[in-house]
Amino acid sequence: MNSQIITRIKLGGVLCLSSILLLYPAFFYVHAGILILLFCFILYKKALWSYLAFMKPISFALVILILIQMFTFAGIGLSPEGLVVGIVSALRILCLSSVVFVFMKTTSVQELLKALHFLSLSTRFTLGIGFGMLSILSIELHKVSIALATRGHRRNWNMVKTYAPLIIPLIAKSFIRAQKMALSFQTRGYRG
Repeated sequence: MNSQIITRIKLGGVLCLSSILLLYPAFFYVHAGILILLFCFILYKKALWSYLAFMKPISFALVILILIQMFTFAGIGLSPEGLVVGIVSALRILCLSSVVFVFMKTTSVQELLKALHFLSLSTRFTLGIGFGMLSILSIELHKVSIALATRGHRRNWNMVKTYAPLIIPLIAKSFIRAQKMALSFQTRGYRG
């Protein structure tokens, strides 16, 4: 089978699963079933450690979401309904993140752009640059976190103190990289 067709089928599957997860929030068993299937696929592909690394920043947000729902669902105070709503919301986010992870692990950027050949050339070009920047940002995040660790930066419960030293250099480097790319396109006569 053609790789473009396979990529389109995978992209259609991601869109269908995402639609099911977003449109039917009350079907707890559907979310659990999709998550179990995705987890089995991740174990089959032997990508458990990369999955756990992918989910590490998301897991903190999920715990915060559950706690917020638990304490604020029925006014201020603890409520079991809030706990259930928080767990279901966290499970939906976990399912969506897992669907995206499996798609990213099984599809390269080149395959995705080839499958989207029906889009205009400038749109495909923009998507290619955007996807390329995401991989560069993840590499830069790793470099900045290593540099901060060598300088003695430790993570704590204060999110501003923890993530500001990571995010500010990433934003600065992203602006510099975007300016260099724009200058490069202008000098080569690209009009978009």
